[in-house]
Amino acid sequence: MYKFAIIFLLVSVMLFGQEEEYFCSHANFNLGVSNTGIGFGNSEYHNGLRFNISDCEVKSVNGINVTFWKPVDNYDFEMNGIALGLAPMANRMNGISIGLLANISITQSAGFNFASLANVSEGNLLGINIGGLANVAEGQMQGINFGGLANVSEGPMIGINFGGLANVSEGQMIGINFGGLATVSEGPMTGINFAGLALVSEDNITGLNFGGLAIVSEQQLTFLSIAGLALVSEEGISGINIGGIAIVSEGDICGINITAGKLETDSEVRGFAFAGYKVQAEELKGIGMSVAWTEIEKMNGFAFSSFNRIGTQTGLSIGILNIAEILNGIQIGLINVAKNNPLPFKVLPLVNMNL
Repeated sequence: MYKFAIIFLLVSVMLFGQEEEYFCSHANFNLGVSNTGIGFGNSEYHNGLRFNISDCEVKSVNGINVTFWKPVDNYDFEMNGIALGLAPMANRMNGISIGLLANISITQSAGFNFASLANVSEGNLLGINIGGLANVAEGQMQGINFGGLANVSEGPMIGINFGGLANVSEGQMIGINFGGLATVSEGPMTGINFAGLALVSEDNITGLNFGGLAIVSEQQLTFLSIAGLALVSEEGISGINIGGIAIVSEGDICGINITAGKLETDSEVRGFAFAGYKVQAEELKGIGMSVAWTEIEKMNGFAFSSFNRIGTQTGLSIGILNIAEILNGIQIGLINVAKNNPLPFKVLPLVNMNL
C-alpha cells in the first residue's frame, strides 16, 4: 500500500534510519519484588512504574513505561497501560500512548494515542488517535481519528475521522468523515461525508455527502448529496441531489435533482429534475425542467423548457418550441410539432395535442 509505505518510511527513517547492530542487555534495578514496583533499566518484564533510556527486546510492561530515546528491536513487546517517550513502539499497545514524535505498533494499538508526527500501526489502530501529521493503519482504523494532514487505512475506517488534507481508506469508510481536501474510499462510504474538494469512492456513497468540487461514485450515490461542481455516479443517483454544473450517471437518476448546468443519464430520470442548461435522459418519469433544452427519448409526465425535444411523449410539454416524434398528450408553446399527427395538425402554434 503506497500511502502507508510513504508515511511509515518517513517515520522509520527519522527514528531508525541510523540503527546499527545492537546487543540488548536486560540489566535493571527494581524497587520491589519479582519485577513489580518501580523499575529502572531495560527489564524484559515489569509491572508498575518503569523508567528506561531506550527499550530493547522488551516483552511486557503492565503499568507506566517512560522512555527517553528510540526503541530497538521491540517487535514482541506488549504494552498495557501508559507509554510515554520519544517514540513508544510495541507489538501491541493497550491504554495510553504519548510519543513526542511517534507511536508505532506492529499488530494493534488500542486506547488513546497521541503523537506529534504520526500514529502508525502495521495492524489495527483503535480508540482515540491524534497524529500531528497522520494516523496510518495497515489494518482497520476505528474510533476518533484526527490527523493533521491525513488518516490513512488499508482496512476499514470507522468512527469520527478528521484529516486536515485527506481521509483515505482501502476498505469501507463508516461514520463522520471529514477531509480538508479529499475523502477517498475503495469500499463503500457511509455516514456524513465531507471533503473540501472531492468525495470519491469505488463503491457506494450513502448518507449526507458534501464535496466542495465533486462527488464521484463508481456505484450508487444515495440520500443527500451536494457538490459545488458535479455529482457523478456510474450506477445511479437517488435522493436529494444538488450539483453546481452537472449531475451525471450511467444509471437511473431518482428523487429531487437540481443543477445549474446539465443533468444527464443513459437511463431513467424519475421524480423531479431541474437543470439550468439541459435535461437529457433515455426516459423521464415525472417532472423535467430546464431553462434551455430538454431532450428525452421517452416521457411519461411533464417537461418544461425553452426547447423540448421528445421521442415518445405521454403527458404535457410546455416551451417555446416543442417537438415530439410520437405525441400522446398536449404541447403548449409558440411552435408545437407532433410528427405522428395527420396534416394539417403536425405543426401548430400555441397548442397541439393527440389524445
